[in-house]
Amino acid sequence: METTVSNEEYNKLVKKIEFFETTRNSLLTFSFTAVLTVIGVALAMDMNVISAWICLLPFFLIIPFAARISYYRLATAHIGAFLKCFAPQNMQFEIGADFVKEGNCRFYTLTAWLITHEMVLLGIAVSLL
Repeated sequence: METTVSNEEYNKLVKKIEFFETTRNSLLTFSFTAVLTVIGVALAMDMNVISAWICLLPFFLIIPFAARISYYRLATAHIGAFLKCFAPQNMQFEIGADFVKEGNCRFYTLTAWLITHEMVLLGIAVSLL
């Protein structure tokens, strides 16, 4: 059984990861911008039935975008794990290390929690409005 990945396949998978990361970042940026815009519009209006319904609009963005963002993260993790197993010679981190412990960052736990729950926090912010 061949345990290496061809250069062509490796490059294709790396491009796919780059696409996933770019799309995920674009979705996050659009989500935050759209939600903040809707919050601004809702705050500028007199609170009535219409502005209360406007506050629900971000949830129509947050829920599908959160699902898509989770999909891109999972797909990136799968491709990364595949490449780590079948193309380890090409999978050195950009910093030039074979292995980086997760706990090396002082605020790693907080950062990981915020990244994982960013869309939930956005939903809570809209709910508090």
